Amino acid sequence: TNAIVNSSGVVTAVSAGSAIIRATSVSGNLTATCTLTITIPVTSISISPISFNLNMGSTKPLTVAILPSNATNKSVSWSSTNTAVATVDSLGLVSGISAGSTMIRVQAVDGGLMATSTAMITVGVQSVTLNTLNLSLLKGATFQAIATITPSNATNKTVSWRSEEHTSELQSRQY
Repeated sequence: TNAIVNSSGVVTAVSAGSAIIRATSVSGNLTATCTLTITIPVTSISISPISFNLNMGSTKPLTVAILPSNATNKSVSWSSTNTAVATVDSLGLVSGISAGSTMIRVQAVDGGLMATSTAMITVGVQSVTLNTLNLSLLKGATFQAIATITPSNATNKTVSWRSEEHTSELQSRQY
């Protein structure tokens, strides 16, 4: 049974589903009915990840969790607070539009509970070039290597440097 009704007509919902409530007159045996639908409301909504970086022109899917797992209506709506920076589709797929940050919101249709994620859209590095491809130095001499990052508006143009031992094929042969 999905619902119970006491002798005073107080209806108590027991489980999700539907029931028919019937009132019958003692005198004349006349009947009135009411169809009752019992739902399980959304009590919690969360989004994952709660913050993320995304390159301009890339996409990232977000995940939503709704509790309880047997909630009757798990429908959600997605939105971005700044669609010039990022958009989000009806499945939670975020698209980076331009550099900046925005909040991605997911809201439960049932009850209106909301969760947010912070999206930081960056301009990704597309290439790194050096100011020379080959160089010959005398022992103890120095040379200023310069790395050029493209595009020029890349969000993070920091480079790390290191030196690796390089043995030419001629030097490695044994005669």
